[in-house]
Amino acid sequence: MQTTFRSVFISDVHLGTKACQADHLLDFLQTITTETLYLVGDIIDLQEMRKRAHFVDTHTRIIEQMLIMARSGTKIIYIPGNHDAFFRQFAGQTLSGIDIRLNAK
Repeated sequence: MQTTFRSVFISDVHLGTKACQADHLLDFLQTITTETLYLVGDIIDLQEMRKRAHFVDTHTRIIEQMLIMARSGTKIIYIPGNHDAFFRQFAGQTLSGIDIRLNAK
């Protein structure tokens, strides 16, 4: 059963680390529809992945689910945090249906 929301905010996922609670997030994403999905910092933990990457299948499936959502009409806004600051250089661009911004108004 799908639950519909106007907006959903997700932060501090830390994909690429062992501490990531990927199974819970994937379950959640697969059971919602939302007009706008805000990804608010530290979605992919590039900082920790430099030391030791732990990017398992469930992490890939989360990204795939987000791309499916974007193709299905969900507006996705990604605001990089300190652990995924690398993506700030893409602010103002849309990659695979995901708008990368420094802030949202």
